Amino acid sequence: MSRSAEELAARGWTLLPEPLDAAATAGLVCVLDRLRAEVGDVPLCAREDRRVAEGATISPVGLTFSGVLDRAPELDTLLLVPGLVALLREVLGDALELELTCAVISDETRPFFFWHNHVGGIDGEDFRGRLPPPPARLGRLVCTFYATPLDERHGVMLAHPRAVGEPLAAPHPRRDAPWPDAEVVRAPAGSVLVLDEATWHAVTPMQAPGLRRFVAGFVRAAGAPPTRRADPSIARALAIDARLAAVYRAAPTLDRAAPRSERR
Repeated sequence: MSRSAEELAARGWTLLPEPLDAAATAGLVCVLDRLRAEVGDVPLCAREDRRVAEGATISPVGLTFSGVLDRAPELDTLLLVPGLVALLREVLGDALELELTCAVISDETRPFFFWHNHVGGIDGEDFRGRLPPPPARLGRLVCTFYATPLDERHGVMLAHPRAVGEPLAAPHPRRDAPWPDAEVVRAPAGSVLVLDEATWHAVTPMQAPGLRRFVAGFVRAAGAPPTRRADPSIARALAIDARLAAVYRAAPTLDRAAPRSERR
């Protein structure tokens, strides 16, 4: 088993050993800045979700773009990073289902982003009141590509270590400031963080003016429980992108009209 796979199983997160190179990271910054320019001069954080354009929402996490493979098909290269694909196949198996893609831009107006996980997908709160038994193996991973560093200036990630099979419930009050037993995740721009869906994590505020940018993709093992959120851009991308289709297939979803217990 690779060291990255061991870390995922033992603590719930890992950083790929080799980050994106300088050119790829600069290209990611350009793509995200272009997406921001397309929606105009809008706030980069809001207490409640507010749609500003098709597939673009201001939320507590920042200005969020869903279905980014439609808006920026060149982002497919992130999901094809050889080290990432190798890790996904090692942990989840060869039948990988790509279920969600998004991009997020925020600034110093975003406060501490409360503790959360992604059991059941990006909207983990759907399942919070009726958590299933902890799975015996990893089934869904969140792959995050950082165009800006994880550091005090841009905000670090706080992760609560959790081994596969341990309880899913939050070990401390969710909206508190940093938990006493949290790990601090720091990493340079271009880093690729892979996170188990059940890992509780939070993000500290930025300490200086500027932008924080990342892209995320949610990948699950074939047959893992579906999420409620659909991402039609994935099926369209797979239909025209042979490289992507050779690695992933589109993931089925639950009924999107099903009630949700909480929005974040």
